[in-house]
Amino acid sequence: MDYIERAKAIVDNNLFIHSMDREIYQHLEKVVDIYSSIEPAIHKDDVGLLIDAFKRPLDTDTMVTLRLLGDGTDYDWYIVIIKSVTASVSDNPLFELEFINFRYLTALTSDERLDLKKFSTLLSMYNNMYFEYSSEDNLFTLHSFINDDNTIITSEDLDTWSKAKIEAYPSSADCISVMVMNLKNGFSNFQLDMPNSDVFAKGDSLPAQIMCQAIRTDSSFTTVGIIRSYSVVDSPMEKPTFNNDRDPLLNILNKKSIIAYTKQCMARKNPSFYLTIFDLDNFKQVNDNFGHLEGDRVLCEVASVVKEQIKGYGVVGRIGGDELMIILEDIEDKITLRNILRNIRTKIEILYKTKPRDYGVTCSMGAVKYPDFASTYEELFKLADKMLYLAKQKGKNRYIMYVPELHASLGIVPNNVTIDPSKIVTFTDKLNVSKAILEDYLTRRIITNATIVSILASTYQLDDVQLMYNNFETSLRYLNGNTISDIKLTPVIPDLLELESLYDESGIIAITGLYKIEATAPKLTQFMSDNKIQSAVIYRLMNRKETDGYILFAKCISRYQWTNEEILMFTTFGKAFELAMYNLT
Repeated sequence: MDYIERAKAIVDNNLFIHSMDREIYQHLEKVVDIYSSIEPAIHKDDVGLLIDAFKRPLDTDTMVTLRLLGDGTDYDWYIVIIKSVTASVSDNPLFELEFINFRYLTALTSDERLDLKKFSTLLSMYNNMYFEYSSEDNLFTLHSFINDDNTIITSEDLDTWSKAKIEAYPSSADCISVMVMNLKNGFSNFQLDMPNSDVFAKGDSLPAQIMCQAIRTDSSFTTVGIIRSYSVVDSPMEKPTFNNDRDPLLNILNKKSIIAYTKQCMARKNPSFYLTIFDLDNFKQVNDNFGHLEGDRVLCEVASVVKEQIKGYGVVGRIGGDELMIILEDIEDKITLRNILRNIRTKIEILYKTKPRDYGVTCSMGAVKYPDFASTYEELFKLADKMLYLAKQKGKNRYIMYVPELHASLGIVPNNVTIDPSKIVTFTDKLNVSKAILEDYLTRRIITNATIVSILASTYQLDDVQLMYNNFETSLRYLNGNTISDIKLTPVIPDLLELESLYDESGIIAITGLYKIEATAPKLTQFMSDNKIQSAVIYRLMNRKETDGYILFAKCISRYQWTNEEILMFTTFGKAFELAMYNLT
């Protein structure tokens, strides 16, 4: 038969195909790319009729007549009944088109099933591998199709397959996780880029492209997908795709999908992951000063940074204008989490500091671990949101991870967390720790300089502590958990005269950001920048009346507002060191 008798398809208002049934697959496979537009199959004079029909109110069915291409070059006349399948306010509305040939006005039975074998054969023509997923039994089957020979590579439970592949190919873990989520949720049409095609079958380890289509029956669905290695295509597909699960601007998960993925992670056996809420600082001024198109470009750049930094650890989705949600799995310790969040924060700050325009864009993040501190999604999200608010309140451009003992003093305690009052880290707690080590240092002489520096860094969450003394010839540095005593490995502030000009009457310099000193102290600014220091307190060490060195207390966070209590405590430690080292009375 050289015409469709009766069939349905779902398209958007640009005529791109989202799904279609067996009859139209059979008819159009020779005349149109099923992943592209239905437009080439419609007579050019009738395309406008269909597009105009989409613009009409679709509270009731709308009908048009048009010509559709047959097997050859001839056209047949069809009645097309149009139904809206999404809300009219949708940015990308979808329409169901029911084609009824003028030569065939008798309806087919409604329970006719799709021919999956026919569809699978069609998909395999694009490449020699495809897969099927059945929602009915969670079965994932991978096929090799070469010279009409269909070989099953594997057929197993989807969860079992994905777990093994994530362990074997950690760089593809985020893509595998998103693929599994999309398959289980039955997303009708989606496309993903897999970093390594060996996930499916051993080969050349090149990146691969996955393209999937769900075929629904009354009670279940089957999703069929093709796998295309970039070795057989010139580049990733450039045709538009309208994925139900992704944000169209940023090409990351949309709000609905990232929430669904989070809840899926929560439902796993022995779940463990971090939820992080990300928000851009000062983003409104980009839109206000440079326009929304420039704002969109900034958002795309930021999303790319985040995706690059979390690769292999998790996924990211957009939950608001400039707000993202990041789910990080397989994080063994807080150090790994800190490194990921610090890299995101630093790279975004550097990205926009080096731009010709002064955007002033940085980012703030709040992170919480599940299930340690929350039992429901709502609790988890609210807690991460409070950490984000706290990061903003403390000066922006930072990340804050929820620590019960630290944040209980602010009244932030989830219902499922019991706090030992003795472990709450308030300023009083820090003061008590400081008093104890000072007593051990000055009176009992049982703590070394290296120990006191490491305790200081831990207690006050410092990224770098540098002790320079003995007329700047002896040094001690605490950096990234390591103590370094080699003077050759400890950088020295280059211009001591410039430094002297900045001390206040108490011999203290408090720096909240490099922008505050770049005009008056360019060499100190360069020194701090070279050492990734953004905020610092510097105490001048005095051997009687002579400057003998300094202690630098530093953070990698820009615009960190040092509290009076912190500055007082650092001053106290400086005085204690002078008393101990110079035998001052």
